[in-house]
Amino acid sequence: MNERGKYDMNKRIKITSANIFFMIFTFIFIIAQIVLGIIVSLGYGEKIINNVYLTIFVTEIFLILIPSVIFTLINKLDIREVFRLRRLRLKPALIIILMSLPAYIVASMFNSIVLFFLQFIGKIPANIIPTPTTIQELLIGILIVGVLPGLCEEVLNRGIMLNAYENRGTMKAVIITGLFFGIFHFDITNFFGPAVLGALLGYYAIRTNSILAPMLAHFLNNTIAEILSYVYRNEPVTEFIQVNGAELFAVILAGLIGIFVIYWLLRLFTKKTSQTAVIHPPISDCRQDTKAILTHYPIIIVLVIYALLTLLYLSIIIFPVV
Repeated sequence: MNERGKYDMNKRIKITSANIFFMIFTFIFIIAQIVLGIIVSLGYGEKIINNVYLTIFVTEIFLILIPSVIFTLINKLDIREVFRLRRLRLKPALIIILMSLPAYIVASMFNSIVLFFLQFIGKIPANIIPTPTTIQELLIGILIVGVLPGLCEEVLNRGIMLNAYENRGTMKAVIITGLFFGIFHFDITNFFGPAVLGALLGYYAIRTNSILAPMLAHFLNNTIAEILSYVYRNEPVTEFIQVNGAELFAVILAGLIGIFVIYWLLRLFTKKTSQTAVIHPPISDCRQDTKAILTHYPIIIVLVIYALLTLLYLSIIIFPVV
């Protein structure tokens, strides 16, 4: 372990505190969704759709970033250590850039598989993120959809949550917080992709010991989505998502190739970050970890809420309101 690894584990965020914070975020998120639902029911749905960027801005800054910083200050934690505020070296950054496209393809593969099977039980509403039609709109989209989530969501997920769960071992923390990142999106159609991507972002963070690494990767992932949306802007706009067999086969094939490319690039990435990585050994086996997490009341509450939202979503696509 290098000198940076001497950071006192006792000074890390307690898992209990992090779980409670994640639960509180969930409550706030749900309340915000209820408020949006009420606004839509009052006949202002079109205004909400036309101001998606404003909604994203408010969510990222006021529901994620500011509460995360306040949490850190209240608990008198070392912000530099919690958020890994260190420079990102050039070679690891370049490898992350090279992995961004295959990582996006792999995440899309997992989401596409879910969408393919869900479409047999109901109509899946299309994404409401605006499609940029001009370069100016594309740049605004990259700023709101790329930069903001890349900054704010990483502060919470690869900052607070990853820091806390390193108490149970670094590699376990990467997997656990990856799953939390999937839950964080509160959307069954967008769970597996973010979960896989979240684990990869966590690995970037612990190998470089810098939050700039997952921020860069997160930004690139969302920016690729925005660029693709702009490239295919002239495609017919559909109200519902459909994935046919040929498309699924193509996506899976591309995803498998992406996994192969990521594997070899990760080997190179691991080699190039041997001097910055700080790995803490696990303190218990997987069974004990699973039991400890799943029996902790904040996580139970979050999982129950996630399950209820999933059931609500499924009921809506199965029995759409006319």
